[in-house]
Amino acid sequence: PQAPQPQAPETPWADEENVVYHLTDEDFDKFIKDHSSVLVMFHAPWCGHCKKMKPEYEKAAEFLHVASDSPGVLAAVDATVNKALAERYHISGFPTLKYFKDGEEKYTLPHLRTKKKIIDWLQNPEAPPPPEPAWEEKQTSVIHLAGEDFRESLKKKKHTLVMFYAPWCPHCKNAIPHFTTAAEVFKEDRKIAYAAVDCAKGQNHDLCKQEGVDGYPTFNYYNYGKFVEKYAGDRGESGFTTFMRTLRERDHERVGKKKDEL
Repeated sequence: PQAPQPQAPETPWADEENVVYHLTDEDFDKFIKDHSSVLVMFHAPWCGHCKKMKPEYEKAAEFLHVASDSPGVLAAVDATVNKALAERYHISGFPTLKYFKDGEEKYTLPHLRTKKKIIDWLQNPEAPPPPEPAWEEKQTSVIHLAGEDFRESLKKKKHTLVMFYAPWCPHCKNAIPHFTTAAEVFKEDRKIAYAAVDCAKGQNHDLCKQEGVDGYPTFNYYNYGKFVEKYAGDRGESGFTTFMRTLRERDHERVGKKKDEL
Protein backbone atom coordinates (compact mmCIF):
# COMPACT_ATOMS: atom_id res chain seq x y z
CA PRO A 1 0.00 0.00 0.00
CA GLN A 2 1.11 3.51 -0.80
CA ALA A 3 2.08 5.88 1.97
CA PRO A 4 -0.54 8.62 2.42
CA GLN A 5 0.27 11.75 0.45
CA PRO A 6 1.21 14.69 2.67
CA GLN A 7 -1.44 17.39 2.58
CA ALA A 8 -0.48 20.42 0.54
CA PRO A 9 -0.09 23.43 2.85
CA GLU A 10 -2.97 25.88 2.66
CA THR A 11 -2.37 28.83 0.35
CA PRO A 12 -2.26 32.05 2.38
CA TRP A 13 -5.34 34.18 1.69
CA ALA A 14 -3.08 37.03 0.51
CA ASP A 15 -1.74 34.76 -2.27
CA GLU A 16 -5.18 33.75 -3.54
CA GLU A 17 -6.90 35.48 -6.45
CA ASN A 18 -9.25 38.07 -4.86
CA VAL A 19 -9.91 41.80 -4.75
CA VAL A 20 -9.48 42.20 -0.99
CA TYR A 21 -6.47 44.40 -0.21
CA HIS A 22 -4.06 42.37 1.95
CA LEU A 23 -2.15 44.76 4.20
CA THR A 24 1.03 44.34 6.24
CA ASP A 25 2.82 46.08 9.10
CA GLU A 26 4.78 48.00 6.44
CA ASP A 27 2.02 49.35 4.15
CA PHE A 28 -1.01 49.59 6.49
CA ASP A 29 -0.67 53.24 7.58
CA LYS A 30 -0.15 54.54 4.04
CA PHE A 31 -3.15 52.55 2.76
CA ILE A 32 -5.64 53.85 5.33
CA LYS A 33 -4.44 57.41 4.70
CA ASP A 34 -4.82 57.00 0.92
CA HIS A 35 -8.37 55.57 1.20
CA SER A 36 -10.96 57.57 3.11
CA SER A 37 -13.25 54.63 4.01
CA VAL A 38 -11.70 51.24 4.82
CA LEU A 39 -13.08 48.15 6.53
CA VAL A 40 -10.29 45.87 7.77
CA MET A 41 -10.71 42.22 8.75
CA PHE A 42 -8.04 40.98 11.16
CA HIS A 43 -7.88 37.22 10.74
CA ALA A 44 -5.84 34.09 11.49
CA PRO A 45 -5.30 31.21 9.02
CA TRP A 46 -6.45 28.58 11.54
CA CYS A 47 -9.67 30.37 12.55
CA GLY A 48 -12.87 28.57 11.53
CA HIS A 49 -15.11 31.66 11.74
CA CYS A 50 -12.68 33.53 9.46
CA LYS A 51 -12.77 30.74 6.85
CA LYS A 52 -16.56 30.80 6.95
CA MET A 53 -16.64 34.56 6.49
CA LYS A 54 -13.98 34.81 3.75
CA PRO A 55 -16.30 34.06 0.76
CA GLU A 56 -18.84 36.66 1.97
CA TYR A 57 -16.07 39.22 2.49
CA GLU A 58 -14.66 38.54 -0.99
CA LYS A 59 -18.12 38.87 -2.60
CA ALA A 60 -18.64 42.21 -0.84
CA ALA A 61 -15.16 43.35 -1.97
CA GLU A 62 -15.97 42.43 -5.59
CA PHE A 63 -19.24 44.37 -5.44
CA LEU A 64 -17.50 47.44 -3.99
CA HIS A 65 -14.67 47.11 -6.51
CA VAL A 66 -16.98 47.56 -9.51
CA ALA A 67 -19.56 49.91 -7.94
CA SER A 68 -19.42 53.36 -9.53
CA ASP A 69 -20.04 55.19 -6.24
CA SER A 70 -18.35 52.69 -3.91
CA PRO A 71 -18.75 53.64 -0.22
CA GLY A 72 -15.39 52.09 0.71
CA VAL A 73 -12.83 49.33 0.24
CA LEU A 74 -12.25 46.05 2.06
CA ALA A 75 -8.86 45.07 3.39
CA ALA A 76 -7.50 42.18 5.46
CA VAL A 77 -4.60 41.66 7.85
CA ASP A 78 -3.20 38.28 8.85
CA ALA A 79 -2.69 38.97 12.56
CA THR A 80 -0.43 35.94 13.00
CA VAL A 81 2.11 37.44 10.56
CA ASN A 82 1.60 41.17 11.16
CA LYS A 83 1.99 41.10 14.91
CA ALA A 84 2.76 44.81 15.34
CA LEU A 85 -0.68 45.72 13.90
CA ALA A 86 -2.43 43.04 15.97
CA GLU A 87 -0.81 44.46 19.10
CA ARG A 88 -1.49 48.09 18.21
CA TYR A 89 -5.21 47.43 17.72
CA HIS A 90 -5.51 44.98 20.65
CA ILE A 91 -6.72 42.08 18.51
CA SER A 92 -7.59 39.21 20.84
CA GLY A 93 -10.20 37.27 18.83
CA PHE A 94 -10.89 36.45 15.19
CA PRO A 95 -12.27 37.69 12.96
CA THR A 96 -12.18 41.29 14.25
CA LEU A 97 -13.53 43.97 11.91
CA LYS A 98 -12.42 47.57 12.31
CA TYR A 99 -13.54 50.59 10.32
CA PHE A 100 -11.11 53.40 9.47
CA LYS A 101 -12.26 56.83 8.31
CA ASP A 102 -9.70 59.29 6.89
CA GLY A 103 -6.82 57.30 8.39
CA GLU A 104 -8.34 57.10 11.90
CA GLU A 105 -9.78 54.03 13.63
CA LYS A 106 -13.48 54.69 14.19
CA TYR A 107 -15.45 51.53 15.06
CA THR A 108 -15.05 47.84 15.91
CA LEU A 109 -17.88 45.90 14.29
CA PRO A 110 -18.69 42.45 15.65
CA HIS A 111 -21.94 41.98 13.73
CA LEU A 112 -20.89 42.29 10.06
CA ARG A 113 -20.61 38.72 8.77
CA THR A 114 -22.38 38.65 5.39
CA LYS A 115 -21.97 40.43 2.05
CA LYS A 116 -25.30 42.23 2.46
CA LYS A 117 -24.59 43.41 6.02
CA ILE A 118 -21.12 44.66 5.07
CA ILE A 119 -22.35 46.65 2.05
CA ASP A 120 -25.43 48.01 3.83
CA TRP A 121 -23.33 49.16 6.78
CA LEU A 122 -20.64 50.81 4.61
CA GLN A 123 -23.35 52.79 2.80
CA ASN A 124 -24.38 54.26 6.15
CA PRO A 125 -21.52 53.83 8.66
CA GLU A 126 -22.64 54.29 12.24
CA ALA A 127 -21.59 53.12 15.69
CA PRO A 128 -22.56 49.51 16.42
CA PRO A 129 -25.10 48.88 19.20
CA PRO A 130 -23.39 48.64 22.61
CA PRO A 131 -22.59 45.05 23.59
CA GLU A 132 -25.01 43.32 25.94
CA PRO A 133 -23.53 43.59 29.48
CA ALA A 134 -22.24 40.34 30.95
CA TRP A 135 -24.65 38.52 33.29
CA GLU A 136 -22.52 39.34 36.35
CA GLU A 137 -22.57 43.04 35.46
CA LYS A 138 -26.37 43.19 35.58
CA GLN A 139 -28.25 43.99 38.79
CA THR A 140 -29.86 40.67 39.77
CA SER A 141 -30.36 38.51 42.87
CA VAL A 142 -27.95 35.85 41.56
CA ILE A 143 -24.64 35.72 43.48
CA HIS A 144 -21.65 35.46 41.13
CA LEU A 145 -18.85 33.41 42.64
CA ALA A 146 -15.22 32.83 41.73
CA GLY A 147 -12.61 30.28 42.79
CA GLU A 148 -11.32 32.03 45.89
CA ASP A 149 -14.65 32.87 47.58
CA PHE A 150 -16.72 29.90 46.39
CA ARG A 151 -16.71 27.62 49.45
CA GLU A 152 -16.89 30.41 52.05
CA SER A 153 -19.91 32.01 50.38
CA LEU A 154 -21.78 28.70 50.16
CA LYS A 155 -21.29 27.96 53.87
CA LYS A 156 -23.43 30.98 54.74
CA LYS A 157 -26.56 29.58 53.09
CA LYS A 158 -28.52 26.46 53.93
CA HIS A 159 -29.65 25.84 50.36
CA THR A 160 -27.70 27.00 47.30
CA LEU A 161 -28.27 26.05 43.70
CA VAL A 162 -25.17 26.87 41.64
CA MET A 163 -25.23 27.21 37.88
CA PHE A 164 -21.85 26.52 36.26
CA TYR A 165 -21.92 28.08 32.81
CA ALA A 166 -19.99 29.52 29.87
CA PRO A 167 -21.16 32.81 28.29
CA TRP A 168 -20.98 31.37 24.74
CA CYS A 169 -23.12 28.30 25.48
CA PRO A 170 -26.64 28.44 23.91
CA HIS A 171 -28.28 26.22 26.59
CA CYS A 172 -26.84 28.53 29.26
CA LYS A 173 -28.21 31.60 27.48
CA ASN A 174 -31.66 29.98 27.49
CA ALA A 175 -31.49 29.08 31.19
CA ILE A 176 -30.08 32.39 32.51
CA PRO A 177 -33.36 34.44 32.44
CA HIS A 178 -35.27 31.62 34.22
CA PHE A 179 -32.54 31.13 36.82
CA THR A 180 -32.40 34.91 37.41
CA THR A 181 -36.18 35.10 37.91
CA ALA A 182 -36.07 32.19 40.38
CA ALA A 183 -33.38 34.04 42.37
CA GLU A 184 -35.65 37.09 42.43
CA VAL A 185 -38.55 35.01 43.82
CA PHE A 186 -36.46 33.89 46.81
CA LYS A 187 -34.41 37.05 47.38
CA GLU A 188 -36.06 37.72 50.79
CA ASP A 189 -35.28 34.21 52.08
CA ARG A 190 -31.96 34.45 53.91
CA LYS A 191 -31.37 30.69 53.86
CA ILE A 192 -31.61 30.34 50.09
CA ALA A 193 -29.26 31.45 47.33
CA TYR A 194 -28.99 31.04 43.59
CA ALA A 195 -25.37 31.40 42.54
CA ALA A 196 -23.40 31.22 39.29
CA VAL A 197 -19.82 30.47 38.24
CA ASP A 198 -18.43 31.47 34.83
CA CYS A 199 -16.28 28.44 33.92
CA ALA A 200 -14.86 30.21 30.86
CA LYS A 201 -12.79 32.45 33.16
CA GLY A 202 -9.28 31.13 33.70
CA GLN A 203 -9.45 31.64 37.47
CA ASN A 204 -12.46 29.26 37.66
CA HIS A 205 -11.14 26.37 35.52
CA ASP A 206 -9.86 24.33 38.48
CA LEU A 207 -12.97 25.02 40.54
CA CYS A 208 -15.32 23.85 37.77
CA LYS A 209 -13.28 20.68 37.27
CA GLN A 210 -13.22 20.02 41.01
CA GLU A 211 -17.02 20.42 41.21
CA GLY A 212 -17.55 17.80 38.50
CA VAL A 213 -18.54 20.13 35.67
CA ASP A 214 -18.18 18.31 32.36
CA GLY A 215 -20.75 20.19 30.29
CA TYR A 216 -22.71 23.45 30.35
CA PRO A 217 -24.82 24.36 32.10
CA THR A 218 -24.30 22.13 35.17
CA PHE A 219 -26.44 22.75 38.25
CA ASN A 220 -25.17 21.61 41.67
CA TYR A 221 -27.10 21.79 44.92
CA TYR A 222 -25.13 22.55 48.11
CA ASN A 223 -26.22 22.44 51.75
CA TYR A 224 -24.13 24.83 53.89
CA GLY A 225 -21.27 24.48 51.39
CA LYS A 226 -21.42 20.69 51.09
CA PHE A 227 -22.24 19.22 47.70
CA VAL A 228 -25.44 17.15 47.92
CA GLU A 229 -26.57 16.39 44.36
CA LYS A 230 -26.67 17.49 40.75
CA TYR A 231 -29.92 19.18 39.78
CA ALA A 232 -31.37 17.47 36.73
CA GLY A 233 -34.84 19.01 36.75
CA ASP A 234 -36.58 21.39 34.39
CA ARG A 235 -34.48 24.41 33.39
CA GLY A 236 -37.40 26.81 33.42
CA GLU A 237 -38.32 29.18 36.22
CA SER A 238 -40.88 26.75 37.67
CA GLY A 239 -38.29 23.94 37.82
CA PHE A 240 -35.78 26.09 39.70
CA THR A 241 -38.38 27.49 42.13
CA THR A 242 -40.15 24.16 42.78
CA PHE A 243 -36.81 22.60 43.70
CA MET A 244 -36.20 25.22 46.41
CA ARG A 245 -39.81 25.22 47.62
CA THR A 246 -39.61 21.47 48.20
CA LEU A 247 -36.45 21.91 50.29
CA ARG A 248 -38.02 24.69 52.36
CA GLU A 249 -41.19 22.63 52.95
CA ARG A 250 -39.01 19.79 54.26
CA ASP A 251 -37.29 22.27 56.61
CA HIS A 252 -40.65 23.43 57.97
CA GLU A 253 -41.86 19.83 58.41
CA ARG A 254 -38.74 19.00 60.43
CA VAL A 255 -39.21 22.07 62.61
CA GLY A 256 -42.88 21.09 63.08
CA LYS A 257 -41.93 17.52 64.09
CA LYS A 258 -39.40 18.77 66.64
CA LYS A 259 -42.04 21.03 68.19
CA ASP A 260 -44.50 18.11 68.37
CA GLU A 261 -41.87 15.95 70.09
CA LEU A 262 -41.33 18.64 72.69
